[in-house]
Amino acid sequence: MNSDKETYKLVNKILQEKVYTYDGPLTSYSGIKLKFNYKFKIVGNISLKHMGEPMNHLAIELIVVDIEYKEFIDLFKSFDTDDLYKNRYNFEDRFYYLSGKVKNQIWDELKYFSITDTPEIVRVKIDIPELNNNEMKQITESKSEKRDVVRKLVRDIISVFKKEGEGEYDLPTDINGEDYYYFDNLNTEFNLELRIVKTDTVDGFELDGGYYEEDDVMEIEILFNPDFFPQQLYDLVGELNETVRHELQHLIQYEKGETHEPDESSSEVYYTQQHELDAQVAGLKRISKLRKQPFEKVTRDWFTKNINKHGMDEKTAERVIQRILQFHKNGK
Repeated sequence: MNSDKETYKLVNKILQEKVYTYDGPLTSYSGIKLKFNYKFKIVGNISLKHMGEPMNHLAIELIVVDIEYKEFIDLFKSFDTDDLYKNRYNFEDRFYYLSGKVKNQIWDELKYFSITDTPEIVRVKIDIPELNNNEMKQITESKSEKRDVVRKLVRDIISVFKKEGEGEYDLPTDINGEDYYYFDNLNTEFNLELRIVKTDTVDGFELDGGYYEEDDVMEIEILFNPDFFPQQLYDLVGELNETVRHELQHLIQYEKGETHEPDESSSEVYYTQQHELDAQVAGLKRISKLRKQPFEKVTRDWFTKNINKHGMDEKTAERVIQRILQFHKNGK
């Protein structure tokens, strides 16, 4: 990661709980007063032209955490898309006065970190819990959002696999220039380091993954034999869903404050640790829903394919499978 990325991460971590207040006119001419509380985070850089010359700015995500009159929240709801340039220009066009005042507040804060690039608001998020209708809606949305995270990551991985092929890639930077992934239902911004290796030593493909909380990095490695593609692309997509969801669960565990010292004394011990069972069930459930197959079938299929890779014999694999099935049955 470059020095800017590290600086932005540090600033975001330091300021993640700090709340700021805007209390003033909505526009310079309407006379309408608006008061709301917000947080902000740096989500990368954005280049804008000034006098015909490009100039770098900080891309800022504004997070509205409270607003005095809830009916005004609709003013912000249309500025949450992936098109950061469109968001920025639309927000400036509609709320030029408000945007300028808020950007000045943010810039005053960032000067303490020796950041000289001026901020530009490129996305607005709403994080006001009482606006949710009920607890069940929150749970349903949370599950849907996890699926959305996995879909987005798998879509990006497959896009690189099909367009670029063998190589090492830093996502999302190598796709859209953004420094890291950020999602509403996750507090952690992270990179995905993708390694794609062409080889004739595997039949089809092999996947491996990891999540490194100290660096906020998810790693995905794809070994693939080109003789089996594009025929096995569908299978690759399916197993990527499992691997990405597995590693996402480790990120979620970390956000809950869970820390683990993996015991790698044997494959059986490693795969039956509580945090690994939790991640395996999350990943395998994703394949089960995607393929509309029973959970036990996708579990057994996964171990049949990967038994040698993980150094297990059939008896060991069966013991691990039984632990996974029991963990899933208990709903843990």
